[in-house]
Amino acid sequence: MFSCICKNGWTGTRCERDINECEVGNGQCSHQCCNLVGSYKCSCPQGWLLLSDERTCADIDECQERNGGCAHQCHNVDGGYQCTCDAGYKLHNDQRSCLPTNRCA
Repeated sequence: MFSCICKNGWTGTRCERDINECEVGNGQCSHQCCNLVGSYKCSCPQGWLLLSDERTCADIDECQERNGGCAHQCHNVDGGYQCTCDAGYKLHNDQRSCLPTNRCA
């Protein structure tokens, strides 16, 4: 009788079965784990960045670049951002532009 020594990511008497690393502890991924043949990879939802440890996701502060595209204030939130307007203005349907609330005729 013989026994195979399997490479990482494989199991079985002949190393024929892929191990789903995501089944245990989400593969140590902070957000999303994707099983690959013989391996796995971590990924992040939109608005998050995968750090150099290739497991941890960090929020992207969209407000740091061009004020998030907001006309007035940009407020970073986990996985995204929100625009708000100064007093006397209201947020336009595009969720970035600000329109005066009092328009003279």
